[in-house]
Amino acid sequence: MLAIRILLVCVTSFSWVAWPALGRAAPSGPLASPRSSLTGLVFEDGDGDGVPGGPYDRPLSGIEVRLEAPCGSEPRLYLIAESDEDGRYRFTKVGRGCYCLHALAPVGYLETVPGGQEVQMAWGDGIVQQHAALARPGHVIGVVFEDANGNGLQEAGEEGIPAVSVQLYRDANGDGALDTNDVLAGVATTDRAEGAFAFVDRLPGRYLLTVTPPSGLVFTAADVQAFLLITGQAGGELLYYFGLRPAVPPL
Repeated sequence: MLAIRILLVCVTSFSWVAWPALGRAAPSGPLASPRSSLTGLVFEDGDGDGVPGGPYDRPLSGIEVRLEAPCGSEPRLYLIAESDEDGRYRFTKVGRGCYCLHALAPVGYLETVPGGQEVQMAWGDGIVQQHAALARPGHVIGVVFEDANGNGLQEAGEEGIPAVSVQLYRDANGDGALDTNDVLAGVATTDRAEGAFAFVDRLPGRYLLTVTPPSGLVFTAADVQAFLLITGQAGGELLYYFGLRPAVPPL
C-alpha cells in the first residue's frame, strides 16, 4: 500500500511590510484575523472643532493619507491612500492592532493633531470611521497701551507699553473664562516701539488672551479676552488691545 504523508505547516504571523500598490499591504497578525475597513473624510477645519461640515470647513481632495503601525516612537508605513474628490479616503483589509493615521499636510497647512491620530482596530470591527483634519494657521496680534482716559480705546497720544508679558491660552471647555482646565499655548512680550505683540501660525479654535500688568498699572477694560480664531477662507488674523493705566490710590 502506498503511504501518503501530508505535511501541515501552521503560519502564525507575518511582519508589517508595505506593498507598493496604493491601499494594499502585506498581511499582519494572525493569518485568520478578520479584516476591517478604515474610512473617513480629509477636510480643512477652519474653526478648529475637529468636526467636518461646519460653515468654515471644506473637504480636501488629493491628500495622501498614511496608516502606520505599530503605535509608538518608530511606526512603519503600512498602507497609503489618497482622498477622492469628496475628500474621502478608504483603507480595506486592515488587521487588528494600534495604528497612527496621518494626512500629509500640503504647503500652507498643518495637521490639527501633530504627529497623527491613534486608531485602534479590533477583531472584525467592520467599517471604522476616523476623520483627518488639516488647517491653515492664523495669527493673533495686538497692542498693550497706556489708556490715559480709561475708555479702553487707543487714541492719539496714548503710547504703547513695552516689555509686558502677554499669555495665550486654549479655551479647553469653550466657556470664555480663564480657568484651571485651559492650556497655555504661548507667551509673548510687547515690543519697545509700539507695545505690540504677536502669536503667529496658530491653529484655529477657541482661545483666551490676558496680560500681566506691570507694577502700579491696572486694566481699563476686561482683563481676559475670549475669541474664536477662524482660518482659511474666512481670513485668519485677529487684532486685540489691552489698555492699562495707573491704579487710583485709595482715599
